[in-house]
Amino acid sequence: MRKSRRRKKILILILLIFIALLVLVRYVSFPQEFCLSDVKHDDSELEIHMIDVGQAECILLIQGKHSMLIDTGEMFCGKDITEYLYSVGIDSLDELLLTHFHKDHMGGAHKIISSIYVKQIMCMKPKYINTCQEWLWYTDMEVSRVISDVFHATIIKQESPYEEAGVLKTFKLGDAEVEILSQEVDCKNVNDKCIVTKVSYKDFSVLFMADSESEVEDNLLEANIDISSDVLKVGHHGSKTSTGKDFLEAVNPTIALISCGEDNEYGHPNSFVMKKLENQEIDVYRTDTDGTIVLKTNGSIEETEVIKLGKN
Repeated sequence: MRKSRRRKKILILILLIFIALLVLVRYVSFPQEFCLSDVKHDDSELEIHMIDVGQAECILLIQGKHSMLIDTGEMFCGKDITEYLYSVGIDSLDELLLTHFHKDHMGGAHKIISSIYVKQIMCMKPKYINTCQEWLWYTDMEVSRVISDVFHATIIKQESPYEEAGVLKTFKLGDAEVEILSQEVDCKNVNDKCIVTKVSYKDFSVLFMADSESEVEDNLLEANIDISSDVLKVGHHGSKTSTGKDFLEAVNPTIALISCGEDNEYGHPNSFVMKKLENQEIDVYRTDTDGTIVLKTNGSIEETEVIKLGKN
């Protein structure tokens, strides 16, 4: 009897140690894993880095000494993204904006949160979650946030895209302005719950649609919101469910950015979407063909530099 109890205690102890090790491996990282470069960023420029993360999405914004990451790619992308951030001299983020709880947009959040000093995270409030997938990735993010608070002695603030009165937020990233244009809460389509943002810097603007589909585009048009932008980050990886004709004409971009994987199973970007962009004579840059793409602007689309870093 005593031997049986002792065996059970030993098995429980082994199980607890195993769980603790899993938690450490997944949620705990240290900056020493990565080499921080001494790259300096021009205070008079806004940089947009669409990082090549395959059939997923991750975008870095830098304005002087300030930086924001929009989404974190798939689960296996976290280390590569963190390494990229360190390679361009970023070891802290003013904001980590998670557009929605799908694995290809926030799967790598745990690695980012445990490796990079994040001041605050913006995401949808949990009371609007209604699918198991959303709960899984929200919980993963929350565990990462809490464990990072403990191990790195930091408190990462979590905030909603809405003000207390229900008005969508606008905030500063250095001298750039970040405006939240949409974040649907009463819909079943998780893609339409995406946080849509417009970033403006002097006379330059860029619209980030995340995975938003035609319903969100139509709502933006009906609300008469100013969505005109010099650059459009095309919605849903260039899927046919996004980038309607009227919407594209209203945005009227000079440049379109598409984040998608090489030879992906979904056929992104869709040929009809590409034809619409071509008909409007928009310059298109894609991670599946161009790799990581960097835009540097002094506030004028005419003087915006586009750098294609190529595939790894």
